[in-house]
Amino acid sequence: FPRPQGRGIKGEGLLHRPDCKILKRVQDDRVLSEAHRKELNVLTSYRLNDFKKKAGATHVDMSANIRRAAFTLAEVLITLGIIGVVAAMTIPTLIANYQKKITTTRLKHAYSLVTQASKMWEVDYSSDERYGDCFPANDPDAALEKFEKYYVPYIKFAKVEKGNYGVFGYLQNGSVLYFHRDSAINCSTGWWSDTYIYVCTTANACKFDEKNSGQVANGKDRFLFYTDGQVPHSTLQKYSNGTYTRDDIVSQCENNTGGEACTVLLFIDGWQIKEDYPWL
Repeated sequence: FPRPQGRGIKGEGLLHRPDCKILKRVQDDRVLSEAHRKELNVLTSYRLNDFKKKAGATHVDMSANIRRAAFTLAEVLITLGIIGVVAAMTIPTLIANYQKKITTTRLKHAYSLVTQASKMWEVDYSSDERYGDCFPANDPDAALEKFEKYYVPYIKFAKVEKGNYGVFGYLQNGSVLYFHRDSAINCSTGWWSDTYIYVCTTANACKFDEKNSGQVANGKDRFLFYTDGQVPHSTLQKYSNGTYTRDDIVSQCENNTGGEACTVLLFIDGWQIKEDYPWL
């Protein structure tokens, strides 16, 4: 500021008058700035001291500035025990539900494939030819010939393999069609009437004793179809005309009577495994 002359202390300007408001404001600002500077220095010094390395230390010791919280060993063990109990109760159910979903999905897919294939070969071949095209029971060579004629052209298989008594057709999704004839009745009745297709929802499920395969549809990973792509007609017809109730079919499926009731049960339930389904 300039130093204008005026009344006041001798030899001093206007700003040096003791009662000057401008002088007071400047002095107050200087005092306040000095207080802030000292406070900042104290805080900075305090923080720096907090994070100084101790003698011989390789890192900054922050233990005094961090509030630590930890679980005791007993708390950890109790928590792990609770998790284990919950897992033991829920995981088997989750696995079973997953297996049921895979089973119904693959079974429905196989049913669709076989049904469509049968409709196509019914167009390509006359009824006399396809129904009179009989082959001996438990003859893998004859079964392979018929399988390659009536199914291979209409279904995309990952692999076709001849077994001891029939033919295995492996689908892309991991399920298997097992085609065979297990009884030697008069061929005039038609080869489809006693020739079966087992739908196995896993590859290993069809690795059974083929000679007695008529009794191995267990309703869990092996199901019985007729070669025209339909579920067993006899059981389904009895249900349709009221001879069998649904409870009768559930009981037969549980007892594995004839190896076909479980297929019919899933069919009439819309390919869903309901709560009363005997999931063996």
